[in-house]
Amino acid sequence: MANKSTILKNYLQDIGTKNQLFFMFGKTPNTIASNTDETAIDVWKNSDLSFKVARKDSIAVISKIEWSSGNVYNTWSTKTVNTGSYYAWNKVNGIVYLCISNNGLNRKDLSLSNASTQIPSHSYGLASYSDGYTWLPLYKITADLLRFVTSSWMPVISFDDYRLNETSRYTQAQKFCTNDQSAKGNCAIYFKKTTQIPLTSTTFSTNNKGTKYTTISDLDCSLCYYLYEGSDSFVTYFSTGTPPTTLSIKDRFDEVSELVENKTISPSSAYYSLYQIANNGLDDGALVSALIDLSNFNEEDLVVTEANPLITTSSGTGTGASLRFTTYVNIDGEYIINGVEILNTGSGYRDLTLSISSSKFVYLNSIEIDSLLQSIELNLDTIDGLNFDPVSALGAENIMFDIRLETNSMVQDGIVIPDEINFYGLVENPIENIGSGLEIIAGSQYGKDLSYTEPTTTKVELLSGTPPKNYGRTSITTTTGKTITDASIVNLSSSGGFTRADLAGINYDDAQTLQTLTIDSVVYTVKQIIDYPVLKQYTGKVAQSKKLASPLILGNADNDNQNTKIFRINIVKGF
Repeated sequence: MANKSTILKNYLQDIGTKNQLFFMFGKTPNTIASNTDETAIDVWKNSDLSFKVARKDSIAVISKIEWSSGNVYNTWSTKTVNTGSYYAWNKVNGIVYLCISNNGLNRKDLSLSNASTQIPSHSYGLASYSDGYTWLPLYKITADLLRFVTSSWMPVISFDDYRLNETSRYTQAQKFCTNDQSAKGNCAIYFKKTTQIPLTSTTFSTNNKGTKYTTISDLDCSLCYYLYEGSDSFVTYFSTGTPPTTLSIKDRFDEVSELVENKTISPSSAYYSLYQIANNGLDDGALVSALIDLSNFNEEDLVVTEANPLITTSSGTGTGASLRFTTYVNIDGEYIINGVEILNTGSGYRDLTLSISSSKFVYLNSIEIDSLLQSIELNLDTIDGLNFDPVSALGAENIMFDIRLETNSMVQDGIVIPDEINFYGLVENPIENIGSGLEIIAGSQYGKDLSYTEPTTTKVELLSGTPPKNYGRTSITTTTGKTITDASIVNLSSSGGFTRADLAGINYDDAQTLQTLTIDSVVYTVKQIIDYPVLKQYTGKVAQSKKLASPLILGNADNDNQNTKIFRINIVKGF
C-alpha cells in the first residue's frame, strides 16, 4: 500500500494534467462539512466564482519547525514513524536540517536529554556541533517558496515534483515537434521504467527502461506527442527516419543537473539549491546514523581491551561503511564502552550486519556480545532517498494551495465580485461546455501552470419594471413548473429599462428553461439568458469544502469604482 507521501506526490504531479482542480468560492448560510452529498450540492449551489489551480500554486507542506536555542530535537529513524521535532528550519540561511543525533555519544537511551544550543548552518552533508547534535541539510526554502510559509506550515520539495515552466500544451507540442506539428513520420514508444508484462499466469516478459515497445508509422508529430503525454509507463519519440531501438530516459535529478551545468536554471531557484545539497551530500544507500541503547548494560558488561574498538561490517550490497564503539577510562584504568561512532558512511547499502571479535571484551560471552550489537540501530539511506526526496523523508501529508484573487482582473473578465465569501470547495475535474453540445474536462486545454478565475453564476435579463429592493435567497420558477427555492440573486443592475440579475444556485440546464423570477413575492418575466457559467454544475468531484470562521470581504456591488484589491488565500488539503 502506498504511503501518504507517495499519494501526495502523485496528486501534485497530476495537477493541471490528469487532474484539473477548481476552487469554488461563495456565501452560504449552511454548515459546510467535507465529503458529503449535501455539501457537494451546497458548494455548487452557492458558489459565485471559481479559480483554476495552477501547478505553481500548489506545494507539499509540513509543520513549521524553526530552530530555536534551548529546544530538544528528536533523532530521525528508519525504524519507527518519525514524529515531533526531528527537523528544523534555519530561517537565516533558509536550509531545513534533519536531526541525525541529539547527543555526542549517539545514545538512544540519552535521547531528548540534551538541548540544542548551536544552530546548524553548514551547507552539505553530515556535520556534528559542539552541543552534541548532528544535522543533515535536506533542502532550502528560497525566496520563491516563502509565499507558502505561514505561522503553522512551511513548504517541502523533492526532485519528483520539479517541472519546467509550461505555457500551454500547444507550445509543448511545438517544442517536441521542432515547430512542425503537422509533420508525418514514425512515432516510437519506449518504456519509461523497467516493466514486466504478463505472458501467461506465471510468466512475464521483462522490458528494460528505455527499450522501444513499438513504432507507429505515418503519424502526425502532434499526435505522437499527445498519445502518451504525461504517461507513467511510456515516453514517445518522433522521427521522420528510423527511431533508435533504445532511448535514454532521464530522471528529474538528471534533468536538473543538465540545467545547472548549462546555467539555464537560476541559482536562486529552490531546485538549484536542492541539486547542490544532493550532489554534495550523502551517497545513495549510505549509513546515515548508528544509535546505541546501553540502558540494559552495566559498566562491567562494557569493559573492552582497547580504546574505541572497531566494529566489523558486512553486506551483500553496499561498501565502505565503518564504525566503532567509543570508550572512556574508568578509575581502574579500564576501557568502558559509552557510545558508538560512524567513521565512514559508505554507499549502496540495502543490508548491513555488524560483528566484533569476542576477544575485545573482558567479561561478555558471544551471546551477550550479539545482544550488545543488536542494541545498535542502523539507519540507511535509500536510492533516491533523503537528499532526492525530502517530501517522503519528512513524511509530508498535506498540500497547500496559495491562491491570488485580484479584483480588477476579475472585473475585466466580466466577473461580478461578491461582497464577501464564507466558504470554499475544491472540485476535481468538472465538465466545461464548449458549444455545439460538446463537453470537455475543464482546464484540460491549457498548460498546467495557467490559473484563471471564472464566474459560476447565470446572468439573465428581466423585462422592464421596478427592480427588486435587495439581494438574497429567492424562488425561481422554470417553464416546466419546477421551483428552485434555494437560489440567490448575487448582483442586480439596471440599464435601458431592463434589470439584469446574476443568479447563484441554479442548475445550468434549468437556466435554459427560465420563464419567471419571483423575488419578494413579485414576478418578473425573463427576457433572455445573457450568459451561462463555464463550468457545468454538479459535475466532477467535490473533494474538500470548508466554512470560513469569518467571511472574507472582497468588494461591493459597484465594481467600476472600487479600489484594486489582491486577496491571497492559503488552503491546506490533507491526505
